[in-house]
This record gives sequence, structure tokens and C-alpha cells, in this order.
Amino acid sequence: MRKKPPAETKPTKQDVLRLTEEERTKVSVIQCPVCFDLVYSRALYDHRYCTCGKVSIDKGGEENPKIGWAPDIDPASVQLFSLFVPFTKKEIYDDWNSDRDHLGIIPVKNLSKLRRY
Repeated sequence: MRKKPPAETKPTKQDVLRLTEEERTKVSVIQCPVCFDLVYSRALYDHRYCTCGKVSIDKGGEENPKIGWAPDIDPASVQLFSLFVPFTKKEIYDDWNSDRDHLGIIPVKNLSKLRRY
């Protein structure tokens, strides 16, 4: 009889807090009012859209990113805030520079795994 692989465990608050500043990066994030995805730009010239394409963000992890939205979106409904992601600045930049596109968007299906502290 085959054993089941161990279930993936969610990171606890202590796990996240144990990450050093070098292991996590503070990014400016927008949340789409339509699809609820969280989107952040990975580099200065990385223009990222949410899954539905209604909102976008540009200018990397800078304090004042450029934000765009479709004409049918109320600008007041687009939320901008800061969030720590568990990746280094180099990992985030390399993801953009190599066209891997694994980072920069947190789809709504993954929001249950996300915790704000």
C-alpha cells in the first residue's frame, strides 16, 4: 500500500515573521474590484494586469506606482496598499527579466492562503 504524500501546510504567522528582510519584499499592490486579484509590478518597466484585464500597475515596487483601470471601473474602487511577499527583490526581478511570469499576480483562488499581519 502506497503512503500518501504529506499534505502541504500553510505558513503560520511565526513562519512569516521568521523570514528576514532579505527573504521578503514589501511591494505596492492593487486589488481589482471585479476579479479581486492582487497585482504588483516586478520591475520598473513591468506593466501588470489582473486576470480580467480591468486594472493594471507599473513602476516596480516603488512607493508611487502608476495605476490604470478600464473606463467602466470606478477609480475609488481600486485599492492600493503595501504587502510583504515571501520573495527577495532579486527573485522578483529575475522572474520578470526571464519571462517566467510566476510572480506579480496573486489570483483570487490563492487569497485564502494569504494572511495580512
